[in-house]
Order: sequence, then C-alpha cells, then structure tokens
Amino acid sequence: MTSIKLTGFPFLIAHAAKYPLEYLQMPTGTKDALHQYGISNVEDLIHFIGTQGHSVAECQQALVVLDALAEVSTPTGPDWYAYWEARDFEFHDMCLTCQELEAFDNDTPVCAVDRDSFANAGAMLARAGYDTLGKLAEGLRSGIADVPGMGGKKRADFFRKLVQLVNDLREGQLSSELLALRFPIGVSGSAEARNAVKERATYEFHEQTSNFGIGILHAGTKTKTLKTAGYGSVGELAAAGSDTLLALPGMGRSTLRKIEKALQSLQEAQDKDGNVDWDRYCAAIDIPLLPVESLALDGNSFAAMVGITLGQLGQTLHDPVLQKIIADRISKPPHQRATLEDIGSSLPEPITRERVRQKEAKLLEALAAALVNDDYAHLDVHFRPEFADYWKRAAANFADAEEDITFAALVDGLVETWGADRAILLEHLPLIATVITGEVMATSVFGDATRLDPRLLTLSEADRNIPLRHLQIGRAARALRQRGLDTIGDLISAIRQGTVSRASGAHYRTAIAHLDHVLASLDEDQHFDRKTYLKTIGVRALPEDDPSGPREFMRDLAANVSDILAANPPRMRSREIFVLRTARSMATRLTMEKTAEVLDTYGPSVKREETDTLAWLNEVILGGDQALAGIALRPVFVRIWYRINEVFDEANGDAELFQRYLAATFGIDEGDVEPAMPTMIAVLTGYPYGRLGRYTRMAAAPIVEEEEPFETEEVAEATSPIRIKLKGFRRTH
Repeated sequence: MTSIKLTGFPFLIAHAAKYPLEYLQMPTGTKDALHQYGISNVEDLIHFIGTQGHSVAECQQALVVLDALAEVSTPTGPDWYAYWEARDFEFHDMCLTCQELEAFDNDTPVCAVDRDSFANAGAMLARAGYDTLGKLAEGLRSGIADVPGMGGKKRADFFRKLVQLVNDLREGQLSSELLALRFPIGVSGSAEARNAVKERATYEFHEQTSNFGIGILHAGTKTKTLKTAGYGSVGELAAAGSDTLLALPGMGRSTLRKIEKALQSLQEAQDKDGNVDWDRYCAAIDIPLLPVESLALDGNSFAAMVGITLGQLGQTLHDPVLQKIIADRISKPPHQRATLEDIGSSLPEPITRERVRQKEAKLLEALAAALVNDDYAHLDVHFRPEFADYWKRAAANFADAEEDITFAALVDGLVETWGADRAILLEHLPLIATVITGEVMATSVFGDATRLDPRLLTLSEADRNIPLRHLQIGRAARALRQRGLDTIGDLISAIRQGTVSRASGAHYRTAIAHLDHVLASLDEDQHFDRKTYLKTIGVRALPEDDPSGPREFMRDLAANVSDILAANPPRMRSREIFVLRTARSMATRLTMEKTAEVLDTYGPSVKREETDTLAWLNEVILGGDQALAGIALRPVFVRIWYRINEVFDEANGDAELFQRYLAATFGIDEGDVEPAMPTMIAVLTGYPYGRLGRYTRMAAAPIVEEEEPFETEEVAEATSPIRIKLKGFRRTH
C-alpha cells in the first residue's frame, strides 16, 4: 500500500464503502475480474489489495486508480471531476457521480434531457425514462444499464456533453436556473415551439436594471455582434431566446452560456428598487471589481484613488505587456515614464515599440469605454459605479467643448465638475489626463503645470503684480518681458495655461525654478516678504544703508552708483570709467583720451563702454531691472530716484531749472544738489554732464548686453497654449 498517496488516503478510507467499483471507470476486463473476487466497492478494493499485495495481476491496475483517487480526496470526499481529469476522461460505465450532480434527483429535475441538451444520446436517454437531469443524475449514481439505440459513438458524445456540463457548473458558467431556462421541461415538438417556451421564460429585471447597456455583461467581442443585431440594453437581450441568439453570426453556445450566466447573476444581484449589488454580481461572473474596497468618494479622494485603482487594474491583467504599460508608463509621473522602446525591449521576448503602442492604445480605449459608457467588451474588470460616475460627469461636462481644449480649461472644468482641490487634482492630473486623452502624454505638457505649488495660485493681487525684473533671475527677466511676461502673475498664468514650461528654453527654466524662492519668502499671511527673499537668495542690497534724507542722497550718490557698478559691472571697465569721467564735473573730468591712457585702452572703447554703462544704469535704476544688476536697490534710494525722474520732466530737460526744482522739491540748497548733477544727468540722458543747457532723456533701447540665443524651436512651440485632445471621451460618445 505504500504507493497510495498518504495525504488523501485517510479521507478516501472514510468514504470508500459508498462508492461502487464502477465509479473508478476501469476497463471492463479488470472490473469483471475484480468482481469475481467479491469486490463491489472501493472499500472492498482497498482491503483486497491490502491482503493480496501484488499477487493478483489486477492489483497493479487497481493501485494506479486508487493513487489517482486518493490524490483528489478531501475530508468531504473525492473530487470526482478531478479524478476524471487525471484519468484523461476515460469512461467505461454509465455509473458515476460528482459533487456538481449530487443536488439533482427525481425531486430536483432541473432541466430536460433531450436532443437540445445531450444531442442524439439525449433522445435515447429520454426514451429510456431519463428525461430530466435529475433522473439522469440519480440513474448514473446507481448505474444505468445499456440504453437501446445508444451505441459506442452516442455514448462517447454523451460523456463529452456531460463533462462539459459539469465543467460549466464548476466554473460558474452554468447554474440550475440557467439550465432550466435553456432546456425547459415538458416541451416537445419543433425548435420554434421550444424556443417560444424559452422566450416566455424571461428574466425579471427592474426598469433601471433593464436599461443598462449590454456592455456590463462582459460578453467580449460578441458585444458588437449583439449591438449590430439591435440588442443594446439588458432588457432587450434578456427578451431574446437562446435559439434567436445562436442564429446570430459567430455566436456559439459558449458565448451564450456566458451571457445567460451574466443575465441570471445580474437578476439575482438586483433588489426590488433596481439597485445592483455589484460585489455579488462580479463575484458570480468571476470578474474583479475595482477599486477593491468600496469607499465613499469626494472629489479629492477620487483623484487620489485613480492611481490606486489603475495599479489594481494592472494586477488583474494577464498580458505582461499591459502590466508593464500600466506599471512603468501610465502609473508613473511624466518625467519617470518608460518609453515604448523601454517596454518592448524589457520583455523576455522583446517586441517593437509599435506593437507596444498598439496595445497601449487599445487598453486606454477599453478603459475609457468602460469608465464612461459602462462598455466592458474589451476589459475583464468592472468599476464600481461611484468611481465611474466621476468619469461620466467629466465626459458630460466636456461634451459640448471643442475637440481639444487648453490645459487651463481642462483643469478648471475638472475642478468645477468634481469639486476637487486644484492642488490635489494637479498632483494626479497626468494619470487622469491619460484616460481623458487616450494617450500617455509627454513630460513637456505636465512637467511644470502639475508641479505648480497651489500657494502660487492664491497669491495676492499685489504679489502677482511684482515685476519679474525685481527678482534675481538675470537676463531671463528681460527675455520673458519681450514675450509679454512682465510679472510673477503673468508667469504663473502662462505655466497654468500650458504656454510655457521648462522645456520652452533656458530663460524659462531659470524663471520657473526661481518661483521656489518666491514661495520660501512668503510670510505667515502668505504675502511676499522682500527682506526674507533677499536673505533667502543671498543677494546684496545697495546702498549699504538707505539715505536718511535728500541731502545725504545727493552727497553719496556718486559713491553709491559706483558700488552698484562694482557689484555687477555690465562692462569690464564700467566702474573705472564712471569714477574717472561720468561722475565728475567738467572741471575735473578726464578726457576720453586721458581715460583711455589711464586704463590702457583706446578712446573709442572708452566711449562705447561709457554709453553701454549709462544705458545699463538707466535700465537698472529707473527701469527697475534689478534682475539685470544682480543686486537689490534700497526702497528709499529708488523712491528718490523716481522723484528725480519726475522733476527732470517738469524742468523739460533744462539743467539749470532741473537743479533749482530739485532743491525746491527736497527742501535743500542748490549747492547740495550740485555734487550729484553729473551722475543724475548721465543716468537720465545717457551722456556725461557738460555745461548748463537743455538735455534730452535717454531713449528706450534694447539692452546692449549680448544674450545667449533662445532655443528657437522650443520657444516657437510654446507661443500658443498646449491643447488637450479629448479623444478618450470623444470616441465613447
């Protein structure tokens, strides 16, 4: 007995007496020989082998079948279907049982046994009195003798049909209710008559359930066939008879059983008010229900649940390509997403990027169809209604929109429709947009818009109006201003609209990165604090101290401007030329040639550098372009300069009146103004101060400093807002 499986043998011993020897389906010769030894059941056979060992030839064959039976035995008894499968479905006797048939007997007839259910063998069995499945199951348990007219071929067909029926019961593809509907008892005559009875045996669906689309039945590719035939709703399909459906092109019994099971399961899962228990329904048809946990969702929790749900979807898929697409592309942040080539080449059997793209496109199409239209023809999962409802609401909101919309319009629409916080929505937007657009979008679309800190969206109007040239972003301030971005608010709006991103060029990268310093400089009331900002970025403020009044301003002006030039000179000799020439009166000023001699250069070079320096000072001091200077100007120093600028206009450029008006304006003597006249006139006009007379204000002109070239191709692409194509929603309507 050592060859019998020890794990199942004790369980087999416990039930062996009630199983006839014929249940083992041994060849007739072996079975008859064992009967001659008085063996009638499995218990007898076990004892016989135990006493005879291998002395009898039939013992070896018996050991093989007992091994197989012990292998599938449990405390509740053997799994006879598993035993048949282990024996390659070899049948010799019309004497058998299995768990799936145990509940059927004369009192539980279930369905008819006829040509419909068991082909020609069914007709022979019905004629012999086994006209219901209950009678047949009971007859098989005790053994059915030879049936007239049922020869070897019909017997083989019968066993094949029986195995298929039991397998479908095991797998949940059939139930007693479905069998009763499909093979009604007491119906004879033509196929039309039988079908008429089946059509009368309709399902009972609440109106709400009846109006569901047939996509929820998970009928696979045959869903399209059914829709083409005019079956668009559950109610319409439930009213059709099985023969009618089988007559459709490509519709087989396997699909029919699947549909019947889904309809029956849906009927059982609905309550009297038409509410469906989706957990029960999906469990009955063996389809995963996602999200796994049923949660009450608001806009924020829904947005956060999208990534979790897609991760769960990836775990249910059997295709390794789709698993990697979800895990390494769809579920990743844009800048971490694997390329199509990465996916294709990482597989045990590599495939092309085009094949990966095709699979990805089909997956996203199926995903959008399921979420928006409850069409699960190509997706073997089901989504909870509370989760799918958010997608339906979004699709309805954008139903009248153009084919493509701006990034900002997408975000605004979703915020309004879902009631989600903008910051939380932006965090999960790449995943959400993948479903909406039907494609895995590039990093350039989401890289900055989705990472935009929500505090930037709630800045006060005053802070939004801070000029970019007041931030320490160097030449980027001037470059962005040339493209219409003058203030912090302009930059934030452009990022949000999708018109600019780090991909737009080096100057944009500088400005966008600098917004982190703006955030770090917000006070507890979320207002921009300039002192904190300057400390954060480590920029020097000049003059060292704000002037205590106009007199001190005039006295120290030349020295303070010299310090500004020393901090970040626009030209190599800017400060030296300013000290030797520009800041001096005509009486003490060095000539161009003398200055060139002192600086070991040439007169034309001095003239050009002096002109460039004065243009730079005008832009920094009066134009407020502190970004260009790389320093910050003290507020009182700047305010006095702005008033000086106004007084120059009032004097209409007349130097004598200008000096007189300044003295009167600030309440100081003209002699106090005199030391500052050369610097003021030079900065205002772009020319060194000469004799008293009328001066012309410096004309606005581009900064002469050479800028690094723009990344023209990228900038060209960024001149209009990025458009989001609503393909994921559109193709499902």
